[in-house]
Amino acid sequence: MDRAGVLILSVMFLLAAQGARGEPAGACGREQPFAGEVLHGPVLEIPDAARLCIALGTSPAAWVAVQLPNLGVTRSALMAAAFGKNVTCLVGKDLTARCIVEGKSLVDQLHRPELVRASTAWR
Repeated sequence: MDRAGVLILSVMFLLAAQGARGEPAGACGREQPFAGEVLHGPVLEIPDAARLCIALGTSPAAWVAVQLPNLGVTRSALMAAAFGKNVTCLVGKDLTARCIVEGKSLVDQLHRPELVRASTAWR
């Protein structure tokens, strides 16, 4: 099995285990980051079109949600651009995060034609 397949299975296992403990699905465990904080890790959940959950550890309790600026995109577009990928996000004074996905700006990624096409596959 390739690396992407292992990552997807790991995420599914973590989410299933989270649900089995009776914790709310879609919740990132750690409190909101502070202004100036830099977060780095894989995106393992995208609750909506305005937030990413970055895994800072293996337990969902170590995941942190970052608030994105109003990007005017759908959750599906964010899934296609960031899910399962490593990101580095800088939290600004307004507590919204500017993120780099695999070395490229998230905003730039969201406007790539192939990503726009791929986003229709995410539901």
